[in-house]
Order: sequence, then C-alpha cells, then structure tokens
Amino acid sequence: MRKAGDRGAGCDTEITLMTLETNRGCPYGCTFCDWGQAVHTRVHELPLERVHAELEWIARHGLPYVYIADANFGIRRRDLGIVEHLGNLRRVHGAPAFCYFHLTKNATERNLATVASLHAAGVGCQVVISMQDTDARVLAAVRRSNITPERAVALRRACNDQGIPTLNELLLGLPGQTLASLRTTFTSAVSPYPGDSFFIYPLRVLEYRLRHDSGGEGKQRGGDGVIREIETLVPARMSLLADRRKRGPYGLQGGADGEPGRNQINQRDIPAKSSHQLQAGDRILIETPGGGGWG
Repeated sequence: MRKAGDRGAGCDTEITLMTLETNRGCPYGCTFCDWGQAVHTRVHELPLERVHAELEWIARHGLPYVYIADANFGIRRRDLGIVEHLGNLRRVHGAPAFCYFHLTKNATERNLATVASLHAAGVGCQVVISMQDTDARVLAAVRRSNITPERAVALRRACNDQGIPTLNELLLGLPGQTLASLRTTFTSAVSPYPGDSFFIYPLRVLEYRLRHDSGGEGKQRGGDGVIREIETLVPARMSLLADRRKRGPYGLQGGADGEPGRNQINQRDIPAKSSHQLQAGDRILIETPGGGGWG
C-alpha cells in the first residue's frame, strides 16, 4: 500500500484521492443515467466493517480527498453514522480533509445532518444538488423524481448559513426542453447565495433503448442490457468506469452467458476504465451487458 504523495507505477501524479462505495444500486430509473447498470434496482449495503476499514486506511495514510461513489449517499439510515466515523478519523489522523459525494434526492433534513456532521469535524464538503431541470414535462420524459425547487432553495440557504458551498447540476439536451423552458429553469435555479455554483452539462441524448437479445439463453433468459448514445455539444472531459466488457455475466445451471458490454467514441472502441477529452460533436456509445441465463 502507498501513502499520500507516493506515485503509482508508471504514473507521474501523486496519489491524493481514494474512491469507495458504501452501497450499490439505485431505486430511481432516470433515463439519462447509467450508474454502473444499477439503476432502478434494490440498494445493497456493503458490510459496515469493510466501509470503516477502508476509511481508516485512507485516514492513516494521510490521503486528503475521499470520494464516496454511492448513487444516493444518505439514502440509508446508517449513512449518518458513517460520516460521524469519518469525522472522528479526521480528528485523530488529520485526514481526510475533503469528502465528495452525491446526496440522495429530497431528504433535505437528513442531507443537512450529513454535511453538518462533516463540517463540525473539519472535513470540507460540497453539497451536490442534481436538479437536471425544473420543468415538469421534461422531468416526466426522463422519469426523473426531482428535488423540488422549494427544497433545493431550503438546502442552499441552510448550507449558506453554515458556510458550505453547493454544486448544482443541470442538463441540456433532454427530451422536451425548449428555449422557453430552459429560461424558466435557469431563472428558478439561480439563488442569491455566493457559495452556490452551477454545472451545466450540454449533452444531447441520441438513443436510449433496450439492447435486444443481449441476455443469455436458458429456461429463464437473462435480462437485456441497454444502449445509450450521447453527443457532446461543447468540448468536455469524460470519465468511464464500467465492467463486463470482455466477458458477459455468467449463466447458471446450464444457461448461456450474457453478451459483454461495449463502449465507443465516434465508433472506436475504448477501455472500460478510462478518461477522454471530447470535442463538440463527439458521440459516445454505451452498450451495457446482458444478464446471464438460467437453466
């Protein structure tokens, strides 16, 4: 194991950030999202002992940044205890100094308790509010269960009172968006608080459908994956973290394996775990793997 400041093999940059998950899965089914093909699924908690051990390793090795990569951190009752444990580690080891996460939707009071606990322990954080849009028709088109504008403003106000910055996300290119609806969204999203910043993702969703016949054959055929194609409207940076691209999910009891996934930029295959600089007009194709068959 390497400490903060060490360099990885063949890497010229210092190791300053570690990523971990405390759970996996997402109960929401937003059509623009593919959280590791775990959307619209039951949330499975990782063992708490493992989570604590990973956080303790990060703190002992002095890594200043930790990214909790849950789809909806704070959605489980135990999550407040996890950040309290992280705060105690900060007090003992002086690390980590900053924690980044995606908070669950609409749980305003619980989210405030989460960030307040970190803030009290001296752990910096930035509250991410993923609104995407405020137009009801657009949200219905992408199956988005959104945080209401009133709750978003209340969360921003509380964060401003405690000196905690917020990062607010909006998407361009969603189905049903018009120039008039975007003006309304931008107007309602902007707040008077100096700690608020806004990220606008200018993307166009070209295709979103089932990947037919990608599930493995069997008495019970594996579920089909999905196909998403997205076009970038401006230069952008893309990071990809995917699995099952070389071999599909296993079949069981004689069932066939599912089809492996595939990732492409402008019809060129790219690795499952990679980062890329994109130009306006680049097209990203994501084909998720099919499930393994049974019997």
